[in-house]
Amino acid sequence: MSLRIEGTKGEAKFQIPSPVGADSAWYTATAINKAGRDTTRCRVNVEVDSAMREPERKLIITKGTYKAKEIAAPELEPLHQRYGQEQWEEGDLYDKEKQQKPQFKKKLTSVRMKRFGPAHFECRLTPIGDPTMVVEWLHDGKPLDAANRLRMVNEFGYCSLDYEVAYARDSGVVTCRATNKFGVDQTSATLIVKDEKGLVEETQLPEGRKGAHRIDEIERMAHEGGPTGVSADEETEKTKPDIVLVPESARVLEGETARFRCRVTGYPTPKVNWYLNGQLIRKSKRYRLRYDGIYYLEIVDVKSYDSGEVKVVADSPLGSTEHVVKIEIQQREDFRSVLRRAPDTRASESTESGRTGFDIMKVDRPGESSQLKEVVKLKKTQRVVHEKTSEESDELKSKFKRRTEEGFYESISAVELKSRRKDESYEDLLKKTKEDLLHHLKEKEEAERKLLEEQGNVTIPTIKPERIQLSPSMEAPKILERITSKTVAPMDEVQFRVRVVGRPEPECQWFKNGVQLEKSDRIYWYWPEDHVCELVIRDVTAEDSASIMVKAINVAGEASSHAFLLVQGKATVNFTQNLEDETANEKDTMVTFECETNEPFVKVKWMKNNTDIFSGDKYRMHSDRKVHFLSVLVIEIKDDAQYSCVVIDDDSIRTSARLHVEGAALELTRMLENIEVPETYSGEFEVELSREDAEGMWYFGDKEISSSSKYAMSSRRGRHSLSVKDVKKEDQGKYTFVCGDLRTSGSLKMKLRPVTLMHPLSDLTVCEGDIAQLEVKFSQENVEGTWMKNDQVLSASDSVHMVIDKLVHKLLLENVTRDDAAVYSFVVPAQDISTSGKLSVQTIDVLVPLKDVSSIEGTKAVLETKVSAQDITSVKWYHNDKLLTASDRVQMVTKGAKQRLVFNRTYASDEGQYKLVVGKVDTSCSLTVEEVHIVRHLEDKVCSESQNVMFEVELSHSGIDAVWSLKNQHLKAGPKYKIESRGNVYTLTIVDTMKDEEGQYTFHAGEKTSSASLCVSGGAITRPLQDLTVAESQTAQLECEVANARAEGRWLKEGQPVDFSDNVVSEVEGAVRRLLIIITRPQDVGEYTYQVANSKTTANLRVEAVKIKKTLRNQTVTETQEAVFSLELTHAHVKGAQWIKNGVELQTSDKYEVTCEGMVHTMKVKNCNTQDESVYSFKLGKLSANSRLNVETIKIVKKVKDVTSLLDSTASFEMSLSHDDIPVKWMFNNVEIRPSNQCKILTEKKAHKLIIQNVNLSNTGEYTALVGHLRCSANLTVEALRVTKPLENVEVPETHVATLECEVSHFNVPSTWLKNGVEIEMSEKFRIVVQGKLHQLKIMNTSNEDSAEYTFVCGNDRVSATVTINPIMITSMLKDLNAQERDTITFEVNVNYEGITYKWLKNGVEIKSSDRCQVRSKQLTHTLSIRNVHFGDGGEYQFTAGSAATAANLFVEARVIEFTKKIKDLKITEKKRATFECEVSEPNIQPMWMKDGQELDLSEERYVVQAEKFVHRLMIQTVRMSDAGEYSVVAGSSMSKAHLIVEGRDIRIT
Repeated sequence: MSLRIEGTKGEAKFQIPSPVGADSAWYTATAINKAGRDTTRCRVNVEVDSAMREPERKLIITKGTYKAKEIAAPELEPLHQRYGQEQWEEGDLYDKEKQQKPQFKKKLTSVRMKRFGPAHFECRLTPIGDPTMVVEWLHDGKPLDAANRLRMVNEFGYCSLDYEVAYARDSGVVTCRATNKFGVDQTSATLIVKDEKGLVEETQLPEGRKGAHRIDEIERMAHEGGPTGVSADEETEKTKPDIVLVPESARVLEGETARFRCRVTGYPTPKVNWYLNGQLIRKSKRYRLRYDGIYYLEIVDVKSYDSGEVKVVADSPLGSTEHVVKIEIQQREDFRSVLRRAPDTRASESTESGRTGFDIMKVDRPGESSQLKEVVKLKKTQRVVHEKTSEESDELKSKFKRRTEEGFYESISAVELKSRRKDESYEDLLKKTKEDLLHHLKEKEEAERKLLEEQGNVTIPTIKPERIQLSPSMEAPKILERITSKTVAPMDEVQFRVRVVGRPEPECQWFKNGVQLEKSDRIYWYWPEDHVCELVIRDVTAEDSASIMVKAINVAGEASSHAFLLVQGKATVNFTQNLEDETANEKDTMVTFECETNEPFVKVKWMKNNTDIFSGDKYRMHSDRKVHFLSVLVIEIKDDAQYSCVVIDDDSIRTSARLHVEGAALELTRMLENIEVPETYSGEFEVELSREDAEGMWYFGDKEISSSSKYAMSSRRGRHSLSVKDVKKEDQGKYTFVCGDLRTSGSLKMKLRPVTLMHPLSDLTVCEGDIAQLEVKFSQENVEGTWMKNDQVLSASDSVHMVIDKLVHKLLLENVTRDDAAVYSFVVPAQDISTSGKLSVQTIDVLVPLKDVSSIEGTKAVLETKVSAQDITSVKWYHNDKLLTASDRVQMVTKGAKQRLVFNRTYASDEGQYKLVVGKVDTSCSLTVEEVHIVRHLEDKVCSESQNVMFEVELSHSGIDAVWSLKNQHLKAGPKYKIESRGNVYTLTIVDTMKDEEGQYTFHAGEKTSSASLCVSGGAITRPLQDLTVAESQTAQLECEVANARAEGRWLKEGQPVDFSDNVVSEVEGAVRRLLIIITRPQDVGEYTYQVANSKTTANLRVEAVKIKKTLRNQTVTETQEAVFSLELTHAHVKGAQWIKNGVELQTSDKYEVTCEGMVHTMKVKNCNTQDESVYSFKLGKLSANSRLNVETIKIVKKVKDVTSLLDSTASFEMSLSHDDIPVKWMFNNVEIRPSNQCKILTEKKAHKLIIQNVNLSNTGEYTALVGHLRCSANLTVEALRVTKPLENVEVPETHVATLECEVSHFNVPSTWLKNGVEIEMSEKFRIVVQGKLHQLKIMNTSNEDSAEYTFVCGNDRVSATVTINPIMITSMLKDLNAQERDTITFEVNVNYEGITYKWLKNGVEIKSSDRCQVRSKQLTHTLSIRNVHFGDGGEYQFTAGSAATAANLFVEARVIEFTKKIKDLKITEKKRATFECEVSEPNIQPMWMKDGQELDLSEERYVVQAEKFVHRLMIQTVRMSDAGEYSVVAGSSMSKAHLIVEGRDIRIT
C-alpha cells in the first residue's frame, strides 16, 4: 500500500494514490494533544474487477497466540485502541519544552518459523508526535534495505515491520532504532526461519546468480568511484567479534528460570563464554547453554545468591568484546495466611457488558513438540484467581514452627505484599488536583475510622489530613539491593544491608516479626554510605530468629524488603559425599572435584598437598548450598597432587582425593640445528620436547656439559636451550642433547673475524742518544707480522728490541744515533696489512746555559736553560749527580726551546749542584736556599661544634708559601678553611667546626713545621626534633634548635636530602630550624633528620589517614535558594581540600562560598538556578565524595492582580509560588521597593504580599514581582472616597433601637463614627454594620444619655445627624396585692409606648418567665401572673422600663406547715447523683426548691422532684462542680436549708 499523509494548521489529509481491493476497510483518524484525544472514522470500499483474484492469505498462530471459538463478528476499534494507546499516559506525548529521549514502551518479540512465510514485528515508541524522531530498521546491525516484500509503519508511536514472505536467509537479529536530538533507544528480536529443502531460491540462469551479483558490484563501484573488475568475494574478510544482539537485564522470582540470549558476529567464529558474578558458567543441570545461531543461557531454579551480574564474552584472534547485564532475584512471598481459608474456586459471573472472556487451553500436536499451539475458548468473563506457593528451607520451617499464633504471618504478608505492589497511587496523585487529593484522603480516613469503630467500638476523632505537597521531581523509594536471609551462630553479629533511592531521601524503618524495632546498644542501624542503610544485631540469640523487614518511606511512596534471620547452634558438620580420585591427561581443559556436606552454606577452603589454594586463573571454586566444587584449569604434570576440601571452622573435618595426570607421549617436536657463530660471539642451541616435565643432558663430543661461565643451560615448558659463550676455535664441534632414548645433534662452526689495524705507525722525532719507541695496535691478539727498516727485515739485537703485548706490537731502539734515522714499517702478510712511520734523529746544543739561583726556604725557585730544539721531552735533571724525578713540589717543564726545573716550595735540603743532560750535551748551576725559623708556634684549641676556630703562627720571614695540613692531608682555602698571612704572621680559620674536623693541625714552612691539636666538644644541636603525628593534609612542623645561629645544616629524609618545593619548605629563625610540610600526604611518612656538621637529630613523622565521618548528601533546592553541601572528616584543620564541579575546582566567589570549621567542610551554592544542577565532588588527596544538586523550577501559581485603592487607605498585592520561602523582589516603576513605614513586604511559605499603607496619588503605577527569571506585574489605581447619601436625624422612644445610616462611593471602606466628637467603639451598646456601600450605626436599648449629635467620617468626608430619645412614662402604677396559698395573682402596669424593653423584679432579682410565673405584654399593657402562690412568693415586685419604674407588694397568707425532717448537707463526687430529702407535717403540698436564694428551674432534665405524701425529694442526676452551693426548700412559712459540696474525680492516666 502506498500512502501519503499531509497535515498543516489543524487540517490533515490521508491519500491512497492507487487503491486496490485490500484497501477496503474502516479508517480512523486520531488527534492527540496534552488535553486529551479525539477520533473519527470512515469506511472506504474499493470496487474490484471480478476477474481479479485476491491473493490467498494464511494465518499462522505460533506459541503465545490464541485460537478463538464462538467469536462474534469483531467490532472495528479506533486506531489508538488497536495500537494499544489506551496504556499511554500524558507524559508520553511530545512536549517541546521537555528533553524527552526516545523510549520503547513495548519491545520487539522474537519470531521462530518452521518454514518461509509472513513475519510481523511491532513495538511502541514515545514521545508521540516528536517531529525530530527518526526510526530505522536494522538486520544484524546493518540498515534494512527497502524491498517490495517489506512494509514499515510508524504512526502515533506504533512501529511495525512486516515481511510478506520471510526466507531462511532473513534469519538474524532485527533491530528497531529510534533517534532524536536528545538520545537514542533501540529494541531487538530474533527472526529464525528454518530452511526448506524443497524451496529453490537460486536463479536457473546458466551463470547462476553471479551475473546479478556482478551487476550489483559494477553499480556499486560506479557509484563509489572505485575500479571495476575487483571483487571482494574471493576471500572472506576477517572481522573482530561484535555482539549485535545484546542480552537484557532480568528480574526473576526465586525458584524460576532466568533466560539470557545474544547474537555474536565475527570471522573467524568467536568463542562465547558466559560468567555469573565473575565465575565461568559450565553446562550443568542448573546452567543450560545452547546455540542455534543465537547463544542462549538459562539458569534453572534461581537462588537469592544468584543476584548480581551476568557477563557474556566473545573472543577471537582478532580481539575480544563483552557485555554485562544485571540479574535481580525477587524473594517469594509468604502465602501461609492465604492457606488458612480455602479460596472460592467458583468463578464469579461478571455483569459487565461489552466484554468477552476466554479460557486458554494448550494443545499438543504430534511432530511439533518444539512449537506448541494454544487455543482460546471464548466464554463469559471469569475472575482468574492466581495462587502462589512459598518456598522455604527445611531449617527455616523447623525453626518457625512455634510462630503459628493467629495473625503472625498475616502481618508479615500484608506488609510484604503492599511493598511488592507497584506504587500506582503516587502516579495517580500527580495527576489529580489538590481538591481531589484532599477528598481522597478524607474518604480513606473516614473508611478506616468506621472500620475501627465497628471492630472495637472505639470512638476515633476525625483528624484533618495533612496536605501533602507533591512535585514532579519526587520519586517513590526504589530498593536497588534487597536484604537477604542470614543463618548465624549464637553470639555472632549479623548485618542486614539495603540500598534504596528516592526523592526526597527516604527514611528506613526496621521490623522484627511485624513489630517496629527501636534502637539500642545491641540493635541499631546506620547509613555507612549514600543510599545504604545497615541493620546490626550484636550477640544474637535463638530468640532473635525472626522475620526481618525494612520499609523505606518518603512522601512520594514506600517500598519494602523482607528476609529471615535464623540463629542456630553449630551443628556437627560432616561430608555426606566425599571427593573422588580423578584422572586427566596433560593439557586437558579442566577437571572438577565435587563433594557435599550435611549442612548448607558451610564455609570451606581447598588445599593442594596441605597447602591452601585460592580462586584465580588456575582454580575455580564454587558452592551451591551443600555442594562444593573445585575446578582445576589447563591441566599440567605439576597438578598431579592430593586435593582436600576442609571445613574452615574445623580443620579436622575434611575429605581428600588425588588427581592423577598422565603425561603426553615423549617425543622430540623440534630437533637441534647446525649453527655458525662469529668468533667471540655466543652460540644458541634449542630443542623442544612434547612433555614439559621431561629433562635431558647436553654433550660436547662425548663429554657431558654442565653449567659454567662457558655454558648456560635452561628449560621452560618443554623447551631446552644451550648457550655457548665467547666462541673460540676449540669450541667447534658436535653438540648432542639426550633425553632417555631420544637423541638429537647439531654442529657449531666458528667464523673467523677479520683483523683490522686500530693504531698505525706515526712519525717520531728523538734526540741523539735517547730511546725510540714505535707502536702498532690490531683488533685481535697474536697477529703474526714483521718489522722492517727501509723495506729490509729488521732483527732483534742488544739495541733493538721487539715486544708483543696482546694487541700491541712495539719496536724499541736504544741509544739512537743518526744511523738509526729511517722509515720503519710493520707488515702482516696473511691479512695484507702494512703500516709505516719515519724516525728522525736530532743533534741538540745548549744555547743558554743554567745560572746560579738563590732562594728563601718555602718560596718558589726556577732553574732555566735554552736548547737548540723545540719541545724536547727526553731530558734528564740531576741534583748532586743524582737523577731527579718529578713530584708535586718539583716539576720539570718544557716550553718550546726552554727547559725549566721548578721548585714550588724550596726546602733547605734542596741546596746543591744541578745539571741538565740533553742527548750528548749538558749544563750545570748551583742553588742556594736561606733557612726560615718559626718564632711563635701553634697552640692547641678547644671549641664546640659549629663554632669558628683560628690557628696562628709567626715566622722569621714574610711572603713564605706556607702549607697547612690535617692528618697529613693538605688543606686548601675555601668556604670551610680561610688561609691568610699578615707580615710574618700566618693564620688558619676553620669555619663551622665539626666533630670530624678534630685532630692535629700542622703548619709547613719549607721543611720547618709547627703542630697543634683541635678538640671539638659538645653537640651543635641544643634542642632535638620530636616525633610528630598528623592527619593527612594537615600541616606538619618539625623544629629543633642549634648552638650556633649562623651554623648551616641540612634536612634529610630516610638519609637522603629533602626535596624542597612549594609544599615542603625550611625556615630559619635565629637558632631555630624548622621543616614545614604544608599539606601532608601518606608518602611523607618517614624518618626526618637535621644535620649540622656531625651532629644529628632525628624524629619520625607519622601521617594518619583522614576518613569521611559524615559524607555528602544529595541536595534538592528550589530556584533562588541556597544549597549547602557539608562533609565531616575525622581530623580537623585539614588542608588541600577541593570542591569540584564538572572537573573545575570551585573557589569562594559571589556564587560559591567554601568554608572549613574544624572537621566540617562546607560549600554553599548561592542563588541556585537550573544551570547549577550537577554533581559536586569533594576531593582530598585520594579521598573523595560526590553528591548531586537538583534544582526545582519555580512557577508562579497565582499572579498579582490590578488593585484599585482609596486615598489614605491600604493597598496590597498578593502572589503565590509553587514552593515555600522563595525570596521575591518587588519593583515600582522598575525601582526596587525597600521595606519602610509605608511599604511592608510579607512572606509566609508560598504566599507573598506587598502592603502599601496610607496610599496617595504618587503611589499610582506599575508594581512588579521578580522571582529569579520570572516576573509578573499589576497596576495600582488610587481613588478618593466621598459620602453619597448623608445621615438623617432620628427620634425614637427610650429602650428602642436607634439606627443611623448613610452610603459612600466605594464598597467596604473603613469609616469612623463619632458621638459629640468622641469616637465610638463597637460594644453591646453600639453596633456598627457595613453592607457594601451602606454604613449603619445601631444604638441598642436607648436611654436619655444617647441623645446627642452623631458624626460619620469616611476618608476626608464627614456627615452628622441628631438622635433624640423620648422617655418612657408609666400611666398606670402597680398596686399591692393580698393572696392565699394556691391562688393566682396578676400585677398590671400601663406605659405610653409600645415595643419597649422592660424587666420584672422580685426583691431586686429579675424574674424569668416559667410555667408558674408568666410575663406578658399587649400593646401598652404589661402583666405578671403567678399561679399556685405559696408563702415564699411574698415580697416586693418591681416593673422597670428605661428610666421609669413602679413597685408593689404581694402578701401571702401562709398555712402553718412544719418540717418533721429537714434536708441535710451533702458531700458528693463529681458526676454522681445528689439527693436532698425532707418530710413535712401536711400531705400533698407543693414545696419550692431554691439554690442560693433563687428558685430552681425544674424544667432541666437534670433536676428530678419527687413527692410521696409527706416526703419530698430533690435529685440532681449528674452533679457538676457548678452545682455546689446552698439549697433550700420552702413549705408554707417554713424553710429548711443545707449545703452541697462537690469534689472532683481522681483522674488516672494509663
